[in-house]
Amino acid sequence: MTINLENLRKSLIYDAIAPRQVIDRELNEIKNINQVIGERQAGLIKIGWKYMKILFGLVFISLIMIFIVPEVTILIWLIIPIVFAIALFNYIQSWRQGKLSIPAYRYELPQKILEIISRDMDENAPISLKLDFNHPTHKHKIVAKIPHPQRSGWELKKFQDSWLQARGKLLDKTEFKLTIVEVNHIISGWKRSPRGKFKYKSKTKGKGVDINLELKYSSRKYAGIKLLQNEVQAAIQLPDFAVLNEIKVNGKNLELSVTASPTIATNSVGLAEVTTMMFLSCYQILNLARTISKTAEV
Repeated sequence: MTINLENLRKSLIYDAIAPRQVIDRELNEIKNINQVIGERQAGLIKIGWKYMKILFGLVFISLIMIFIVPEVTILIWLIIPIVFAIALFNYIQSWRQGKLSIPAYRYELPQKILEIISRDMDENAPISLKLDFNHPTHKHKIVAKIPHPQRSGWELKKFQDSWLQARGKLLDKTEFKLTIVEVNHIISGWKRSPRGKFKYKSKTKGKGVDINLELKYSSRKYAGIKLLQNEVQAAIQLPDFAVLNEIKVNGKNLELSVTASPTIATNSVGLAEVTTMMFLSCYQILNLARTISKTAEV
């Protein structure tokens, strides 16, 4: 499989069902594409700045020549719009390239997670992975738009960016579903300055990252989990920058919901650490349930 660049540019969505090796290769393709885009953007900015410097130079020369050779000044002023147009064209192209740029953590984190999970999966087992590379505050990610509760006349927009969704089956036939949701708020409104002027202000504030893990397992193999209802929470181990929201356990499913600090929202290493510890904690519970089930059989 090869990444369709045109489709990726249009939607900024990656959606695949394939073995880990294939997905890893495609994510590397996305990484390479992203690096090329970054290099193009930097090159266009450099060219644009070069022509802006030429523009400033021409304006300076024209101001001098107007008193010496007016005819040269007229010629320079005919050239200036062309130079400005070239500079503006490069800046616009740079901006367009920037719209296609993907934050590195959005393809690095899936690779880190799949590297860990795939150790407990069949080599050719398919993994379903959907990644949303659109900006976390893209308009289609708005979940609420309300008056600000504390600032009169201001507006509060709430965004939920479910940017990673992964599914698969582990060697013990347990199915997993992992979802990562980045939460942001934007507050905006008119603010009066000390001088009496009104200015429109807008501020984005990260509210954290919700990580949800669901395991669907054999009710027979892990029957002992029914005896651990009051102990499962103590088995959950998380880093200091993450807190447990909720844990649900029944005979067939284990659901774990965690919120990580907004300080690691774009940190693939931190997010991978939280996710890994969630998997390990859940399997600590399942392994204990398995032990209880074997004891009961004896």
